[in-house]
Amino acid sequence: FSYLIFSVSSRTMAGDSTKLLSMIRKLDANDPTENWIGPYAMIKTLGQGATGVVRYAKRRDARIVDPKPDDEVAIKIIDLAALKNKPDERKRVDREITILRLVDHPYLMKMHDLIQNKTHKYMVLEYLPGGELYDLIMKNGGRLTPEEAFKYFFQLLVGVAYMHRRKLVHRDIKLENMIRDANGDIKLADFGMSCEMPPGGKLKESVGSPHYACPEIVKGDSYDGYQADAWSTGVVLFVLLTGMLPFMAEDTNVLFEKICKGDYRMPAELPDPAQDLIRGLINAKGSDRLDVDGIAKSKWFRSRIPRVTPAQRKIFEAEFPPDDDFAEHLHNKLLPPSGTMKRI
Repeated sequence: FSYLIFSVSSRTMAGDSTKLLSMIRKLDANDPTENWIGPYAMIKTLGQGATGVVRYAKRRDARIVDPKPDDEVAIKIIDLAALKNKPDERKRVDREITILRLVDHPYLMKMHDLIQNKTHKYMVLEYLPGGELYDLIMKNGGRLTPEEAFKYFFQLLVGVAYMHRRKLVHRDIKLENMIRDANGDIKLADFGMSCEMPPGGKLKESVGSPHYACPEIVKGDSYDGYQADAWSTGVVLFVLLTGMLPFMAEDTNVLFEKICKGDYRMPAELPDPAQDLIRGLINAKGSDRLDVDGIAKSKWFRSRIPRVTPAQRKIFEAEFPPDDDFAEHLHNKLLPPSGTMKRI
């Protein structure tokens, strides 16, 4: 696309600029949005929803050598007219923008910029070419190696801990919202359901995805956002280790009944520490669920501590500082002698 633009420009620089603009816009005639937004050249459409499209784009001044993080981006284009009679969708968009402005973490999707005109909002997001973790698992026949499962859970835990330390909850944690970057690391995305925890500590809005929703949300009760995230995190762990969802039913009412009862089968082949951690998260009683610190202190987590890089050590310590004997012991396991480190 950029080559075509350059070729057209060089031939018509002294010609009809209106004709040039028309030619540029015809390069993607099926997309109603313009092909230039701010410093970004639109390349292709990645997806389309009820209120707009997501497009892959590049900065016009992108460098081949020493590229900047926002040289390649995904631009979520929100049609304001489509939101006019959809208050719930408008609320979700506004909430996502608010949360993205508050967070800045290696395991959370980043928003580089927000551009707006009279008809559209353009959310300039981090481009993650690896796709959804869900698709990777399905491609592998529903199975990950134990090392891969721990890596993705480790990164999810640290990203969620970052949010919880700042009184933010995600409320839609699922494999489809765990997106892989070019290095194969995951970033938690889609903050349309996220919010700040209120002073009273309880939320009432029923949000999220059915297979990952906790009993309180399914019942329509008020709930603790941290505990809701803990349940969803447990469901993710279950899938990472088994390749299956813990709660499955064709009928939604049957599914919700199973969720409310905490009725699922624990595979006997899972090691006891993994089973204990899953039970500590997928617990029908919200107040009995482990928080992020409880997860980090669990036997399964400690027993599978990887050999991490100095950069990963810094990310982990920002949310789990070694301020007591246990944490010091944990970090000693996390950080082997120099020269023996490897990427997880």
